[in-house]
Amino acid sequence: MENYCDNLLDYVNNQGTANEANGLMEHLHVCQRCQGNIDLYCESLELMQRDFTIQDVPGSLKKEILDFVFEK
Repeated sequence: MENYCDNLLDYVNNQGTANEANGLMEHLHVCQRCQGNIDLYCESLELMQRDFTIQDVPGSLKKEILDFVFEK
């Protein structure tokens, strides 16, 4: 991650190397913009995970959707 400010979401989603994560942690000590953004991103992800529940979808609905998607 060359520019940590532009790659915070990659870090929050664990899409980087350990070396990149260490660099970002150092960067966070000096960049107030990233400090605020990373808190916001982490809170948003936490809320999204909490709000979603897996629902059982009827087979007929699955078929209807697949038929529509793969309609020739």
